[in-house]
Amino acid sequence: MKDSGEGITPKAWQREIDQLAAGKQTDTLAMKSMRENLKAVERLRKTAGQLSRQEMDKSHDRGPER
Repeated sequence: MKDSGEGITPKAWQREIDQLAAGKQTDTLAMKSMRENLKAVERLRKTAGQLSRQEMDKSHDRGPER
């Protein structure tokens, strides 16, 4: 029964379940995509940090420039 007291047919009930399941699947796929994007950003951040440290090490090894 609906909140209004109106009865729900099995067909309408199944349609509601199917819509909710499809929405959940869409949300799950979107969240997986976001997680993959976050992982990619973290890899880029780590690589940028490593490159920055390498450049700093190279400049320290060369000594002061004149």
